[in-house]
Amino acid sequence: MLNPIVGKDGSILAKKLSTILENPGCYLSDSRRMAIKTAIDWLTGKEMSVDKAGLVEKFAWVHSFAEAFVSPVGLPELLSETISLLELPSVVPLSKKAFMKVDVSSWSFEDPFIADHRPASPEEVELKRAICNLMLEHRVDDFYCPTIHPSHEGDVGVKQHFNQAYMDDYTTHPGDGILFFHDNCEIFTGVDYGWWEKKAKSFSPGNSRMGSENEYVIFCGFLIRSLIKENWSIHEAWGAVCNNRPVLTNGVCGFKNLDHHPKILAASHSYLGRDYSLGGGEGTPVANIYVPSTSDSLQPTNSGGWIVCERNPTETVA
Repeated sequence: MLNPIVGKDGSILAKKLSTILENPGCYLSDSRRMAIKTAIDWLTGKEMSVDKAGLVEKFAWVHSFAEAFVSPVGLPELLSETISLLELPSVVPLSKKAFMKVDVSSWSFEDPFIADHRPASPEEVELKRAICNLMLEHRVDDFYCPTIHPSHEGDVGVKQHFNQAYMDDYTTHPGDGILFFHDNCEIFTGVDYGWWEKKAKSFSPGNSRMGSENEYVIFCGFLIRSLIKENWSIHEAWGAVCNNRPVLTNGVCGFKNLDHHPKILAASHSYLGRDYSLGGGEGTPVANIYVPSTSDSLQPTNSGGWIVCERNPTETVA
């Protein structure tokens, strides 16, 4: 993994810190070691959701100790470098192909993926019917869909376990960290629908939001069309998306981790007291849309928000 904020400099610094920690002559308390290990995880991108301000305070404390007492050669200087990187502004560039345009407005019922498809399962029948209805009624406009699961850097601003006493915090304070879409970074999960809804809107203000069930249906059609363009047969493409046969490999058509975590789709109304749906993930077919068993919108979930944009976010995100 790589922390896109600090890049290779972070990885190099992390290796130097790790070497010092492994030195038998490095006499540091468990709490000081833990602070350094936490920083190493952040520098390498293994754990992006850390309280950086708090970590800087801890490092200043470890730094003063390292300067005042006998410590491994170079530790004070490495700690100073780490503090400088931790204090960098959280600006993460988008991967060049983090989003793709779903051009449903150009689709036709004469398109071979519709006209020449003969459903081989009830799931294919259901998806084809849904796609055709949405096309017929022009209920979905063109949009940009993510090719990578979102990651998060900084303070998430919510409790990691549900507690009635913390309900206001859980549903109204999404934190000061940032969402980003970048290759080889940790997929972010473990927060509730309300958190995702707020973060989706702030990712690219006036442009981004949670994707709807209808848009997800069209995305499934887009994926099928993309597979056919990559020389999959019509039968294979529909089977892969609807039935997991054949299984989609990582990176197919430019999409990463399609079968990993479920994608949280926009609720029809306000998330308060309203169930939301999930799309695919955890070994289920991509086209599988379902309401989770713990669908209370206030509960944390091991899923990631499916964030879509009306315009290309590489042109709107600073």
